Amino acid sequence: MRALETAKARVQAQSMTERGYVLRGNNLTAQTTSAPEVLLVGAAGTGKTLAILHKINAAMWEYPGARALIVRKVRVDLTESVLVTFERDILGLDNPICAGIQRENRRIYRYPNGSEIVIGGMDRPGRILSTEYDLIYPAEAVQFDEQDWETFIMRNRNYVTPYQQVIGDTNPDVPHHWLKQRCDAGVCLLMNTYHTDNPAYWNGDDWTERGRDYVLGKLARLSGVRKARYLDGK
Repeated sequence: MRALETAKARVQAQSMTERGYVLRGNNLTAQTTSAPEVLLVGAAGTGKTLAILHKINAAMWEYPGARALIVRKVRVDLTESVLVTFERDILGLDNPICAGIQRENRRIYRYPNGSEIVIGGMDRPGRILSTEYDLIYPAEAVQFDEQDWETFIMRNRNYVTPYQQVIGDTNPDVPHHWLKQRCDAGVCLLMNTYHTDNPAYWNGDDWTERGRDYVLGKLARLSGVRKARYLDGK
């Protein structure tokens, strides 16, 4: 009976995550790349975060016992950013996987098949870096230093999924940033993303209502470096 209940719980939780998102460009390519280090780069709102979370969630379901880490430089910065997207747009707010614990107190998402996603920040590294992971997602990767990144590489050794990967995302920064240099050296795979990759803003032929408001409206009103980074993706 207990095994039956567990199976039902798994089906229920997994069905809630099957949302049929249309991924485009490198957001789509990122789902299957096995490069050991990947960096999705683009302006604000190109769908980078959703694409990475989609990949992690799919891996957790496909490979029972897999482990992932979602990390920011400071843990509290995850609460109203990446975790909102994960619970609202990937899991679904009524999914039992995210039930019972408020986002600000969340340390782990446990899947019915034994997979786990650990949540943490480099302000408390001892909580998250004493174990191994298959996938590691350093969100807002530009905020980390190279020592952080290489620490993630050392913890990327759980070997449940077919490949081990550190996959981050960022808005563009200065060309001499260590991450850009790492990509230029061919150590990390840089994958550019664009507003037209995001179905919420671009329907394949034209801007959606939300795209006109956010991309052509709000982002277009920015100035200087902010406009270059967040609208133009430079």
